[in-house]
Amino acid sequence: MSRTPFRLAGGVLAVLCAVLVARPAAAEPRPSNPQGATVSLAATTVAAGQAIRFTGTGFVNEGGRGQIVTIKLDDVDILGDVTASDSGAISGAVTIPAGTPAGSHWLRFLAGSGAENDGPARSLATDQFTVTAGGGTTASPTPQVPGGELPKTGVDSAGWLAGALILPAAGLVLLVVERRRRQRAATADPR
Repeated sequence: MSRTPFRLAGGVLAVLCAVLVARPAAAEPRPSNPQGATVSLAATTVAAGQAIRFTGTGFVNEGGRGQIVTIKLDDVDILGDVTASDSGAISGAVTIPAGTPAGSHWLRFLAGSGAENDGPARSLATDQFTVTAGGGTTASPTPQVPGGELPKTGVDSAGWLAGALILPAAGLVLLVVERRRRQRAATADPR
């Protein structure tokens, strides 16, 4: 009896396990919708666990008041928020979480819910910056944005989705292989 189908199924299951365990690399930021707002960072490199300074303009609502701006890391982790002045200016610093993997990252600045007197809605990604292993320093250390760190919300369901698609397919392959094996055995040994 050939064990090739079982090796194939084992290979499929090994790939599935690798997909479920591996953490995806940071993707490129989604497109921005700045609605006239601008942001810039004071440094292009920051150590994990350290603060990075930012400045921005144009975060004013239709009523002429400064908007509350939420700051996210890589469109995932909420780092804090800052209230813009009535002229729409923001400045401050956010701490990059100590567990942030080294490599390229970006910040997303979100303002305006689109509701009456809270528009327009803005979404603006910074240029990418490099996070290094913890323990380094930033251009100028400053306190965190008021409000501190907020917890990560949502669920990364990519692994579960892959499993939901691959496991039934692997089961189907095993079922077909077993049926063919039984058919061959039945035709080879007629009683």
